[in-house]
Order: sequence, then C-alpha cells, then structure tokens
Amino acid sequence: MKMSEVRRTDSLIVVGARLNSSRLPRKHLLDLAGVPMIVRIFERLAATGVPAVLATTSDDYNQELVRLGDESGFAVVTYDGGVDNVVGRVDAVVRNYQPSRVVYVCGDCPLVSQGYIRLALQALHDNPDWEQVVPEPGRLGETVIHEGILCLSRAGWDELVARSQSSLEQEHVGLALTKGSPLKQGMVRDADEFYGPGFRMSVDTAADWRFMDQLYCQWYASHEGPVSLEWVVEKVRSTGTGRINSHVMQKSGYRKYGSVLFVTEAGPTKGLGQLVRSVRLAERLCELAGFGVTLWVVGTPQSLGCLRTVNHEWVDSEADLLNRLTADSLPALVVVDLFPDRMEHPEKLLDVLGELVAQGKRVVGLDRLWPWHRALSKIVVPCLVYRGEQAQNILSGPGYALAPIWSPVTELPVTDRPLLTVMTGSSDAIGYGGELPQLLDRILPENTMVQWLQGPYAKPPRLPSKCRLKWSILEAQDDIASVALTSTVVLSVYGNTVLELLANRIPVAILPAPGLIEEVEWQTIRQQDALFCVDPTEDGLKLLSHLLLSDHARKKLLARTDGLGAAGGLQRAAACILATLDQ
Repeated sequence: MKMSEVRRTDSLIVVGARLNSSRLPRKHLLDLAGVPMIVRIFERLAATGVPAVLATTSDDYNQELVRLGDESGFAVVTYDGGVDNVVGRVDAVVRNYQPSRVVYVCGDCPLVSQGYIRLALQALHDNPDWEQVVPEPGRLGETVIHEGILCLSRAGWDELVARSQSSLEQEHVGLALTKGSPLKQGMVRDADEFYGPGFRMSVDTAADWRFMDQLYCQWYASHEGPVSLEWVVEKVRSTGTGRINSHVMQKSGYRKYGSVLFVTEAGPTKGLGQLVRSVRLAERLCELAGFGVTLWVVGTPQSLGCLRTVNHEWVDSEADLLNRLTADSLPALVVVDLFPDRMEHPEKLLDVLGELVAQGKRVVGLDRLWPWHRALSKIVVPCLVYRGEQAQNILSGPGYALAPIWSPVTELPVTDRPLLTVMTGSSDAIGYGGELPQLLDRILPENTMVQWLQGPYAKPPRLPSKCRLKWSILEAQDDIASVALTSTVVLSVYGNTVLELLANRIPVAILPAPGLIEEVEWQTIRQQDALFCVDPTEDGLKLLSHLLLSDHARKKLLARTDGLGAAGGLQRAAACILATLDQ
C-alpha cells in the first residue's frame, strides 16, 4: 500500500511481521488449521472493530506477505528502511495514519487477545493523560498470560521511538521503555482465567508452531469463528498440551544469539533419514538455546515438508560443499551428518573439518562419522546397537535417539479391526514394495487394515490384483506421528524411524535392512529381547499376525522397549552438543 492511500484514525493496530526469522523461517505463512498464521491473527483482530495494518519490509523476500494481504483483505504497508528496524517500520505507519492511540501486535502471536485490546484502548480513551496501559497484576501477584501486545497513547509511542537508539532497541519494540523514567502508566484488570500459570503464546520455533496448530485444529474440529482464548486456557491447563513447547527458551531482547550450521544429505539413493533427524536436532537447538540455524543439504533440490521449519540451502556436489566449508564464514558450532562411505574423497572432508576444529570451532559428527572422533569435538551415534570404537567424546545408543516426543492423539478411531502401518523408507531401498504386499495380503488376519506409506523417492507398492485385505496407500509425511499413533502395529525397516517409534511407545515390528547395515549388526539387534524383529517370510508374518491380534503381546513388547531409554534422546543429545560450546 502506498502511504498516500491510507486514512487517519483515532486508534490503530499495527502488526509487525517479516519472513526472515532465524529460528523459524517464513513462520507467518505456516498454516494453523489450514490457514496462514498471519491471516489467523487478522481474523482475531477484526473482532476489536479497530483498523489493523500489517507493517513489513519492501524487499522481494517479503512480497508474499503483501500478496497475501491483497488476497485476504487486510492492509499492508511496506518499509524501505533496515529490515531489522521494527520500530522504524511501525513508526512509518503511525506517522501516516496519525492515530491518537497505538496498539503494536507482534506478528507471531496468533492467540492475541481481542478483549484485552478493547479494554486497553477504552482505558486510554477515558484517561487522556495516560501514555501506556499495562495489565494489572493478579490478586496474588500472578501475571497475565497475554503476549505480544503493547498499548500506548500517541505521546507514549513517540517517546518509545525517541528512546529506541540501539539496534536491539529498534529490533525489539518496547525494549527502550525499560530504561529511563517510566511512562505514565495505567492498569486494566482482565478476566480471572487469564491470570496464573502461563504458557507460550508466541510462535518462535517449530515446537511453538506445532503446539499452536494442534490447538487450532482441535478448536475448528467442532467450532466456528476465532479461537476462544478462554477455551485455550481450559484446554492447556486440563490436558497438559503446553508440554509440547514448554522447553522452549524465551529469547531476551538484551542480547544477540549465536547460530549453528548443519550439513547433511538426501536423495533417491540416500533417503531422508539423515535429513529428518538433522532437522529435528536443529529445531531442538533453536528451542533450547535460541540459535539461528542454517542447513546445507547435499543433493538435488526438492520440495520437502520437513524443511519448512529451518533455513536451508541445497548443495550441488561434494566439491561445492568442500568449497563452502573453506570459503564461508562459519558459525562457532557445525554439526555434520554425512556418510563417508558415500563420498568420493572423504579424506578431504576430514581435513576440512579438522581445520575448523583447529580454528576453535566446535564440530560435532553424527552416526557414521564415529571413526573421525579424534579429529572432531564430539560424536553422537543414535542407534539400537553400537559396535564401534569406545571413546570419551562418543555418545552412542538408543539413549541418544534423535526422536521428538509426540503429543498423544486426543481421539482414536473406534474400530475392532487391527491397523498395520508399513514404513519401508523414503526410497524403499530394499525393494520391499515388490513382494511384501503379496505376502501380507495372503498371511495377515482377514479383518486387518493395511496402510502403506510410500516415500517421496519410492515406487508404489505392488498390491495383489485381487486384495483380500483392506489397503490404502499414503504419501509419506515428514511428521509420521498422526499415522503411527493411530496404528495397532507399525512394520518398519530398520533405521531412524524405528527409533522414533520406540521413543513414543509405538508397537513396532522391525524388518531387516540388508545392504544398509552389516549382517553382524542386524543379528545383534535380533538378539535384543526388547525388540520385535521379523523376516519378510511366511513364518515371520505369522508372528506379526499374533502381535496384531494380541493386546497382551503388544503390552509386553512396550514394557520391554521402555527399558531402551529412547525417550528423551533428542533433548539429551542437544544438551550434550551445547555443552561442547561451554567447554
């Protein structure tokens, strides 16, 4: 919108948003129950009856926000100044509209309280000498749960702008008000249910987004209109939904945060296992330490859902990767998840990583990089059985599974038919899609339902010409939680997915992965009492049939797998990596 096109108003809500977030890129475009988050915010603000404007930057990267505003019917004003000068961006809008009262709303707060905004604006109207309105403390000193709202008179806003001199004060709206004499403040009392133990209301990380999306999906499953904040408070406090993102660190406006580089790979011959676990670990480091993340993926560019939560770049080749690692200015922490046996010149990568360590950087290797432990800062090997060298800087076993803990499904489908979910990997490298469907259809109990997850690089499974069982083929998702949690049993090829299933107490039958792991490792895994391994043979699938039909057998299996300690592995691995920076 051009400045000449806007009109003056008594009160104005300005929403600050841009897509360049270091922890959760393009977060304003992430869906909440199928609608972009920034649209959800303007849906809520419409209930205030106050004009609302989106303030963003004019660079090409943020043009999607401008287009979305045009499509969805909310006003957008672009700013030509520095992308990190949020105060200047909002002030440009304020000066154009010339409101008497200003409400700044952070664009990552999709549960912004319309009721509190109305209360605050009415208080500013009734008390013209007030420069700012803040929530009144609870009767026992409790704070209110609202986040991302700043309510000021025009004089109060102008004072905030005048005090915002440093780059941090310009980036974080309101930070400058913490120094100098306080503004002339008034207080308003909100409803009692909004006081007390709080939860995160802003979306800064992947965990925050998943928490918010779950709330939105649950609300719109049985309601219409904007999500009720009263309903949210009751839901979170009664069900513990807030555990999804309770571990997220709230960043301080008083400091700059570090960054971390991840290097991994993906493709038809490599699958997605390394990429997915690298994303999971990157997300957790963001959430625990406020790091900004960049992910380099060696492979052919492809649109993958698992990449939407991290800043990422595709790297064309091994040579390109080595050039980047030597030419770029790298952060203090580098995490590498590559398989040396797939590389043409692994010794060159080892030399480059060793040089980074010599420069004082912390380089953490995952999985098959364990033979390089003498050159690297730390090695993390998420696995069921580790048969490599023992060393003080090698952390291995299921206790370091890079597996997030899923939020339980609130309502399971009511059925007396067992549901088997088959996961053969993103590329089905073993080729299970050829013969396994025929065997399953012939041997499993007749009332079994089978859903086959077809990976993005895999061919469709070859189903029988006349199916005895009820089959469905699903496109494999980056987040397998919703599928796995509704399954009676999951039949999965050995790999990272198995660790995720074990960490979340899903009954899993493990298929062998010949060629992907050594035979001696597979035999060691088969000997573990806590695991249920099956061969793709008639005898093996008869054992699987028993597991599908016997609730007692599944409970016994889960009791055994609990002892592996896979739950909490992601948190444990992230904390150990962060400790290398302290050292």
